[in-house]
Amino acid sequence: KTALQKARDGKDVSLAYIGGSITEGGGYNPNSACYAEVSATAFAKKYGVDGGKNVHFINAGMSGTSSDIGIIRYRRDVIDRLPEGSSHPDILFIEFAVNDSGCETKGGAYEGLIRQALKSGSAVVLVFSVFNNLNRVEEMNYRKYGTKYDLPMISTADAIKDDYQTPGFYDWFYNDSLHPNANGYKLMADCILELMDRVDKEDAEPDNITDVDSIEAVTSSSYEEIKMIDSTTTADSDPAISAISAGGFSSKDSDVPTFQYQYNGKDGEQWFPNNWMYNGNGTNTPLTIEVNCRTFMLLYKET
Repeated sequence: KTALQKARDGKDVSLAYIGGSITEGGGYNPNSACYAEVSATAFAKKYGVDGGKNVHFINAGMSGTSSDIGIIRYRRDVIDRLPEGSSHPDILFIEFAVNDSGCETKGGAYEGLIRQALKSGSAVVLVFSVFNNLNRVEEMNYRKYGTKYDLPMISTADAIKDDYQTPGFYDWFYNDSLHPNANGYKLMADCILELMDRVDKEDAEPDNITDVDSIEAVTSSSYEEIKMIDSTTTADSDPAISAISAGGFSSKDSDVPTFQYQYNGKDGEQWFPNNWMYNGNGTNTPLTIEVNCRTFMLLYKET
């Protein structure tokens, strides 16, 4: 409700979406048809001023990735892309349920995103996508986080289950076995606008989460403040890091996937351009990082 009122008052409001390929807009062209951009545009038009120019939209979707990677890049792909003067998105939409099957942190990174966003002052909405066989994947397991932190949850499966068996529905909604087409993305966006309409009509409630640190985590609180270390990081860039040496991993892999949307106003920006690569030159010196931390995650490329 605070975000809605800010938008109406003409103040800057930022909507950020982080998730997998459905958030990125994968599987359908043009990318602007994805649920994230469609819902943000509709939100701006309905609640913003002067055509919604005070509502800012950040797409931080990355195809084929789980919340384990989402938590690593949250600062870079969401916080660092906010309008000047903003420290957190007013509303953060998290969509990882269909990609988190078998993720390494077993939901800990997903909860870390929630806790980090709530700590910063963001409102958080959980978005659950669905495969074309109504496979909810992690949705039923992840609803516990919405319940624990009293968050609104949007279930695409619940939205379509009554019409799923209707002849022609599959072709109307899906572009492939997972990704919606323009109709499906629009339906997901409509669900978000329906949520906003309900919130707008309800009376305000006192904030029941004023100290996230005092709330015992469902899975883990170890992933909230993960920071990305890459080949541009130096030992003096963070007090936790005492030394970094690339060793034999001094090359850079240029064969890296690119974002399907404009990233910081540019097309074709690489996901992780500042990487370390061993090029097989016979140098056996290891990549070494000396860091004082409680959680360390290694993100590597598989081909």
